[in-house]
Amino acid sequence: MEKGKKQSIANRLNIISQNIRKLRGSMSQADFGKKVGISRATVCRIESRKNFQVESLLWIADSFGLLPYDLCLTDGEKSLALSGTNIAEESFREIIKKEIIAELKKA
Repeated sequence: MEKGKKQSIANRLNIISQNIRKLRGSMSQADFGKKVGISRATVCRIESRKNFQVESLLWIADSFGLLPYDLCLTDGEKSLALSGTNIAEESFREIIKKEIIAELKKA
């Protein structure tokens, strides 16, 4: 797997982890797991950005009345989605902007 993809996946796992921690709030991992129907160990794996099954995200999302997609987005991305902004288009613009800046710095 190319380095850029690995970094992108690592970033998305970090976002998922943060969103799960927010949802869990002051609940212990064990209590959270019981509430959503997964084990404490699974909650720990998700929060530690380790491998986990997509089904676990489905259980969590369903328990909180969310779409699994919601658990994968930053607050900024959620705001863009709610405003009707095309997230993929905005992400593409950011990538292009970064590439242009990098090229200008080389010059």
